Amino acid sequence: MGNGEKALVEFIGVVNLPLASGGVLVLDDVVYVPSLRRSLISVSKLDSSGFGFHFGNKRFALYFGSREIASGALCDGLYKLDLDPNYPSSHKVFATIGSKRVNDEFSSMLWHRRLGHISRERMERLTRNGILDSLDFSDFHTCVDCVKGKLTRARKKGATRTEIELKQEKKIKIVRSDRGGEFYGRYGEAGQIPGPFAKFLQECGVDAQYTMPGEPEQNGVAERRNRTLIGHEVRPYDPSLKKLDPRSVSGYFIGETVVNEVVQPSRFAFEEERVAIPVPPSLESAVSLPLTEHVDEAIPIPDGFQVSGKEHMVCKLKKSIYGLKQASRQWYLKFDNVVTSFGFKENPVDHCIYLKISGSKIIFLVLYVDDILLASNDLGLLRETKRFLFDNFEMKDLGEASFVLGIEIHRDRSRGILGLSQKSYINRVLERFNMSTCSAGDAPVVKGDKLSKLQCPQNDLERNEMKKIPYASAVGSLMYAQVCTRPDIAFAISVLGRFQSDPGMDHWRAAKKVLRYLQRTKDFMLTYRRSDLLEVIGYADADYAGCADDLKSTSGYVFMLAGGAISWKSVKQTLTASSTMQAEYVACYEATLQAVWLRNFISRLEIVDSISKPLTIYNDNSAAVCFSKNNKRSSRIKTYAHQVFGC
Repeated sequence: MGNGEKALVEFIGVVNLPLASGGVLVLDDVVYVPSLRRSLISVSKLDSSGFGFHFGNKRFALYFGSREIASGALCDGLYKLDLDPNYPSSHKVFATIGSKRVNDEFSSMLWHRRLGHISRERMERLTRNGILDSLDFSDFHTCVDCVKGKLTRARKKGATRTEIELKQEKKIKIVRSDRGGEFYGRYGEAGQIPGPFAKFLQECGVDAQYTMPGEPEQNGVAERRNRTLIGHEVRPYDPSLKKLDPRSVSGYFIGETVVNEVVQPSRFAFEEERVAIPVPPSLESAVSLPLTEHVDEAIPIPDGFQVSGKEHMVCKLKKSIYGLKQASRQWYLKFDNVVTSFGFKENPVDHCIYLKISGSKIIFLVLYVDDILLASNDLGLLRETKRFLFDNFEMKDLGEASFVLGIEIHRDRSRGILGLSQKSYINRVLERFNMSTCSAGDAPVVKGDKLSKLQCPQNDLERNEMKKIPYASAVGSLMYAQVCTRPDIAFAISVLGRFQSDPGMDHWRAAKKVLRYLQRTKDFMLTYRRSDLLEVIGYADADYAGCADDLKSTSGYVFMLAGGAISWKSVKQTLTASSTMQAEYVACYEATLQAVWLRNFISRLEIVDSISKPLTIYNDNSAAVCFSKNNKRSSRIKTYAHQVFGC
């Protein structure tokens, strides 16, 4: 208790609280203490169970996801939960649902389990010698765990065969092995005397193929070294070939002729051939414009179209047509000149973001190639901007943004909630890879999951089998969802992306595990809440030596604003950390680089006043935290230390 006293716990169980809103709040591990006058609910326990809270104006609201499920008011310094009026006020009901008594310290079965399942005679001896208090042996009965522990495990060859056939969706027809006794049996005067395994193969109708005696090279699948030796190339000895003589043959590479392509000389603007796009790309289609802007450079077309008497002349492009490398660049330059003349200012950190401020009125313009998204706090300024765009460009207004590049936008203006979801996109991905009816998964990655290059195909048969599986396409589809709205699969996609060049079946199963997880969580969304205090908070972590191939660590970070994630990343570190402190500190360094970019970007938006203050980055490694506060720097990581210390 808070005053240092102890209270008797009579029951521990489950309680269903009927709420005033009509729902039911299920509480696990509820402790029934008769001496307490009030029933208390731990906020930290609800928070760890996935609930959210909002406190203000002497009231509070309880959320699960984006839905409000309960509320209450402040009373005598505590927040009182609004329950169903018909619910009994006595706290004795806490012991009525699924309750169980606490452990009896004098139970002989309890001490039997605590002492490693010792016998009853030994427990009685400990009691007589005074080592244990007097125990109640009336509840000592047959221990099921002791009985199971003494059983001999039965052989289940049939279960293994069934499991393999179900996973591979193929029938076992042939089993190749050497002539070991466990496979072959033994050889008698009458021939082979089958052993248990050979008899099992005969009963199942499986053909058993054995290697010849003294020829282990024939069993390359089981004996990896022999398979490697046989797979090596051997060339005959050439006595005329000297040590420094060339081993290769000189040849000429003949390139393909370029057909139907506009060829242009390299000039000063040749490298600027791309249009700016936002980071990340998540915008709403608002305008559609043809890319037929005037070009600044002389772009002659090579020979291919001739006019009689003018064979020495060439055509010169006046407008940037489709297929020209500078087309998108010319369109961007024209759009930039037009909108800046209207009073918009370009964000120097992200060139596709424009801002215009007129007194207390603010409007943002976001350009994605030839699509525009507008956001403003004043409808008049928004209509004025649209009229300006209509006067200067041929455009089409699609109205309020609700679906942007596969991202669904959900609004609840009464509660000040904005949500971003990709349910439709995830459904299309699941259907594309025949996973639309798959069973739901609990998590994309669990403790113990390890992927390495040892799980890559080891022979041509396995590689040909993997060519039929769209592994790279699946990882790419998952990566788009991860970049836009799903930070919860960032680590899994980062690991899966390392094996796109040569994936194996284990890697494909891990990818399908992520798809099954999305099947269960496709309704999840990123939510942002209206708040007067906007503060960017970061979290950084590292998986020390998580890569089984090179023992490199994986860095990860996420930044939160308005109750939702705005930036996240999971990537393998480029160096091999020598300690957990170094791995965690490198993760903090990478998070710091992103924090600096976010601060520069958000400060140009002029809507988050607290961005001028140093950003806070949390890390769970005390050594890395202490090192960031230490003025003394190690020569190995002084560059990282300077960057983190400066943020």
